[in-house]
Amino acid sequence: MIFLSNVLQFYTSYYPIIMTIVWLLGSWISGIRISKTKQQCVKNDKVTILLSMFNEEENIIETLQSFTHLEYSNFDVVIVDDKSNDHSVKIVKKWLNDQVKITVNLIELSQNIGKAQALNEAIKQIDSPYILVTDADSLLASNAINKLLQGVTNERVAAVTGKPIVRNRTTLLGRLQALEYVGIIDRIKRAQDNLYGGIMTVAGVVVLYRKKALLSVNGFDRTAITEDIDITWRLRKNQWLIRYTPESLAYILVPETFQG
Repeated sequence: MIFLSNVLQFYTSYYPIIMTIVWLLGSWISGIRISKTKQQCVKNDKVTILLSMFNEEENIIETLQSFTHLEYSNFDVVIVDDKSNDHSVKIVKKWLNDQVKITVNLIELSQNIGKAQALNEAIKQIDSPYILVTDADSLLASNAINKLLQGVTNERVAAVTGKPIVRNRTTLLGRLQALEYVGIIDRIKRAQDNLYGGIMTVAGVVVLYRKKALLSVNGFDRTAITEDIDITWRLRKNQWLIRYTPESLAYILVPETFQG
C-alpha cells in the first residue's frame, strides 16, 4: 500500500511537468522535420469540401468566399442544410446565383437530424476519394487543401487534420482560447504526431478524410456529442493512421463570453 501511495503521489505531483517536457520536445522535433521536409508533388485527386449548416446566416457567405481563393483546382463544395429555421438557405441560394467560380451543391434536409447524421447523408452523394470537413463559420487558408493532401500519401492514413486559428479576439476569453489553440493544443498534436506516430483526435473544423476510411467505420456516429473525437478513436481502433499538418490553417470563431 505504501508503494502504491508513493506511485500515485509521484504521478499527481510530476505528471504535468513530465508531459509539458514531452509536448515541448515533440513540437520542437516537429518543427525540425517540417523545415527539412521538401514539399512533395500533390496528385490532382478530386476533393469535396463538406460542411453542415444550421442557422448560419451571419457567417456562411464569408466561409463560401474563402473557398473561392483556394489554390487547389480540382475541388467542389457540398453544403448540407440541417433544416435551418433562419435565412441561411435563402442567402446561400442567392450567392450561388451570383457566382460562377466554384461548384457548390446544396442539400436541403427535410428535418433536423444533427450534424453527424447530416454529414452521413451528404457523404452518400459524394464521389470524391477525399472529403474535407469544415464548419460553416470557418475560413480555410488558400493552401489548406494542398497541405492536407501531402499528409495522405501513405495509404494507411485515414485522415489529416490542420491547425485552427482563433480569429475573434476582442475579449479576454477569446484571447485565452487563441493562446490555448496555438500554445497548447498545437504543441500537443505536434508531439503526438511525431512521438506516437499519429494524433488522438482531429480538429473537426479542418480535417481531410479518405472516403473509403469513413465508409469502413460506417461514417459518423449520430449518438456522439463530439463527432470529431469519436471518429478518430474508431478509425484508430480499425488500424487507420491519423496525422497532423500544422501548416494547413483554418480561421475559426469561438465564444467570447461566458454565457456563449
